[in-house]
Amino acid sequence: MAGFGKFTHAVVRGIPTSLAKEALRTDQLDVVDLEKAQKEHEVYVDVLREKLGLQVIQLPADESLPDCVFVEDAAVVCGDTALITRPGAQSRRNEFACLFDTLGLLLRDPSPWPDRGARLLGFLWLLSAFCGRIATMDASLPLRYSATELLRLRLRCHLPGPAPEALHLHPDITFQPRGKYIHRGSRRISSTRRNFVYHQQPEQCIPSIWTPVAQLTVAMKSALKEMDLNIVEMTDDNATLDGGDVLFTGLEFFVGLSKRTNQKGADILADAFKDYVVSTVPVLEGLHLKSFCSMGGPGLIIIGSSELAQKTLKIMQQMSDHRYDKLTVPDDIAANCIYMNLPDKGHVLLHCTPEEFPESSKAFEKLKDYILIPVSNMEKGKVDGALTCCSVLINKKAHV
Repeated sequence: MAGFGKFTHAVVRGIPTSLAKEALRTDQLDVVDLEKAQKEHEVYVDVLREKLGLQVIQLPADESLPDCVFVEDAAVVCGDTALITRPGAQSRRNEFACLFDTLGLLLRDPSPWPDRGARLLGFLWLLSAFCGRIATMDASLPLRYSATELLRLRLRCHLPGPAPEALHLHPDITFQPRGKYIHRGSRRISSTRRNFVYHQQPEQCIPSIWTPVAQLTVAMKSALKEMDLNIVEMTDDNATLDGGDVLFTGLEFFVGLSKRTNQKGADILADAFKDYVVSTVPVLEGLHLKSFCSMGGPGLIIIGSSELAQKTLKIMQQMSDHRYDKLTVPDDIAANCIYMNLPDKGHVLLHCTPEEFPESSKAFEKLKDYILIPVSNMEKGKVDGALTCCSVLINKKAHV
């Protein structure tokens, strides 16, 4: 508990223009002011970097992922372990398909290809496979599937016409027309009426597209790998977990079972963080567990005043062997705050502004010896975003 709230790094992501009209939301009434949302997010990132001195890793926005700014749902980090989640919203898993290692192979490894033009031709041909949808990726972010995973995922991609000669020239790639088994050596990969491009080695077998589950989390996975964290991935297709449903108290985990997170997802989290007790609580209304609660310090839970929030807190207290104090705020979403305990600063709390929630903002004044930093989240709040949603906080220790 002594190290609770200590952070050195933050992973954030930019806001795509598609957020305003395409992001998931429970309330369609309020129109998102995109320019204001982007300015609010800039202030949010500046607070983390300039005011609090965290090293900020900023991932680029992805227009094909309207909700990508909400990075919290993509990973749960505790200590030197990062669990890459499987988000529960179907649309966040199936919005678009995107190319991955095949493009990385085309762009990173020029030696087997006759010239850059041939590689570009292959690249454009693969892109055209997506029926006019533009697929983008950073070629420096590789992702591999084993042959078993490929069979499990049953990926399909209808490729437009004969493959260009450039694709046949690479020694590690085989292309087969429709209606054929795909072989390499003694391994039969799949029987399908569609086409695949894949690596020669079974352990490197990759389809020519990858699922949006991976698309949503691949950038996060790469960033966390760069920090030498131990990466754990959710591979069970029936498991779902949003980071917004995970509350870490410093002593234990509470996982909200919501529309986005199920018991199998909670079980995987428990297996990833075996040093801590993991308890599940029902979230019968609202988006996430942290839509109405968060940690305000060691042993302090900030909780909304609604009946749902108060009942959930009571369940958490009954399930726990530890005692928690509480700070109740009038507005549920205002209970979503970011607590840190930083060198030379002490207790810090990022919370809602008086313009958003006047009464709730006053409630935080009860926290003495805290640095209170109001941060506006008005526009992202219109698409169900909260303060914790927009960053993944990490304490990178010297030995990591």
